[in-house]
Amino acid sequence: MYDGLEFRHLRYFVAVAEESNFGRAAMRLHVAQPSLSAQIKKLEDGICAVLFLRGRTGAELTPAGKVFLAAAKRLLHMSERAVQATSSVHLGIDLPLRFGYPLWAIVWRSVVCGRYRRTSDKQRIAEAFQIGADLADYILAPDGNIAPTSVQPVVRLDRDTENRQLVPMRWGMIPFFAKDAKKFRTTFNARAETLSTQPMWREPLKKRRCLVPCDGFFEWQKITDKLKRKFEFSVKGQTPFAFAGLWDAWKDPANGEWLQSFTIVTTDANELMAPIHTRMPVILQPRDYDRWLSRDESERLPVDLLRPFESDEMSSEACEPAVGPPAQLNLLNSE
Repeated sequence: MYDGLEFRHLRYFVAVAEESNFGRAAMRLHVAQPSLSAQIKKLEDGICAVLFLRGRTGAELTPAGKVFLAAAKRLLHMSERAVQATSSVHLGIDLPLRFGYPLWAIVWRSVVCGRYRRTSDKQRIAEAFQIGADLADYILAPDGNIAPTSVQPVVRLDRDTENRQLVPMRWGMIPFFAKDAKKFRTTFNARAETLSTQPMWREPLKKRRCLVPCDGFFEWQKITDKLKRKFEFSVKGQTPFAFAGLWDAWKDPANGEWLQSFTIVTTDANELMAPIHTRMPVILQPRDYDRWLSRDESERLPVDLLRPFESDEMSSEACEPAVGPPAQLNLLNSE
């Protein structure tokens, strides 16, 4: 039996079961998590032999595999109410799943920038980001609690005029090559360190970069195993400011309609953020907006901008009493 199964391996087993094919699952996981795909051979020789039957047409679940799949999906999608885990969880077969931390802490620590606010009106956004187009017909209501999958305004360059434009897009990027949008539910963040290596981010990094207008973002600090305190982070004297984003366009094969969506790039936390979270969204200085938005592929990619923002230019504030784990805990994101 394979010893030392980790939480991140669950995604591979779920992928194999859903794809019914080891090869397609490996490719799918290589897109989402290249470091995991390197371990696939070892996993197949051990635990996969118990969970799957190999056939000419692909992989078929064993009875034990069906039990495992149900448990794995529950763990991957569990909400804060379901998370009272210890350091070991049993999955219904002779296969303990070991964790170094309580399970809810692993899930929550993997989510960064899952909430932000945009309270500036469209006129203020147009001024801050030098949007030249007429926004008279553009409906943009303030939102103090923006969540993934909602439609939000982003700034990009018009392909024909090279002028900045404000475009509504879904938060949670669906890549152009996706066959099923439902398999990309947690792509609202993208790690700066993997943008140039992962196929999902590589092309958007080259020519589909955008700015995400924001007036503040939220993170939760652990107080105890059951209590969190919400903090808001903002940029001093700058409202709105901008996250570094990537966008893509996906055509729904069912109806031929196009969906434009975006993700927010994350990097290591600065000194202000570090006590709260290990990651933070990439915040751009106004002087760097042109470089980030440029579509000129002859220029060097502006990856040098993907660094922690200066701590002394930011502020933080506890904005509510300590509460239980936040409602979006089930939005697992390994990026």
